[in-house]
Amino acid sequence: MRQCPQCRTTYTDDTLRYCLSDGTPLVMMPGGTEAETVISYHPAKPVVVEIPQSTPAFTPPPSYQQPVVEKRGGISLWIVAGIVALLVLVIAGLGAVLLYQNLSGRESANTVVTANTATPTPATSKTPTPEKSATPTPWNTNKTTPTPSATDRPSGDGTGVTVHSPGDGYLVLRSQPNSSSTEITRVPHGTTIVLTACRDYTTTKSGNYGRWCTTGYSGYSGWVFDAFVRY
Repeated sequence: MRQCPQCRTTYTDDTLRYCLSDGTPLVMMPGGTEAETVISYHPAKPVVVEIPQSTPAFTPPPSYQQPVVEKRGGISLWIVAGIVALLVLVIAGLGAVLLYQNLSGRESANTVVTANTATPTPATSKTPTPEKSATPTPWNTNKTTPTPSATDRPSGDGTGVTVHSPGDGYLVLRSQPNSSSTEITRVPHGTTIVLTACRDYTTTKSGNYGRWCTTGYSGYSGWVFDAFVRY
């Protein structure tokens, strides 16, 4: 049995802890005997006991520690690494494109230079062609000059001679030691040339007897027939 020390109200319900009238904590009556029932006077205005509805804040003991939540940045690191790798690939691709364009430009420039520096084809003739005929006969079969004998002609190595072809006015310098080879140029009558090497004596189809010898004239090199020179 419990009793309110303020209003002296006795409660037989041992589960109560506070007075229902004023909220004062109840005390256990000594001896366990029932006390005299006291009828308390309640004024016209009842006493209202306000019981707080909010739950009191829980204060953890001093030894309690708030668990630390570890923040993981794994996802952020992966995103940053992916962006860096993408930038590296883009830079490498741009470098490869620039290198390819540079090499292509150099190859084009080399091709243009090579095309522009091609060796020009030498002119077929630097000496004015006498106005006699469109295709003059290389050898004059009507020459009155006697052909010197073989014993009168030097070997030809470094021998200076004079072109003697008054009928045509020139001596043909050819690409090969025969009268059907390509005409390189024409050496005018009376020009001095040097024979550097001569082949064996032979007779042409026109009946001229002599040798084919190498010589040079006006920057060109070729073969002349020494039947039309003067030693």
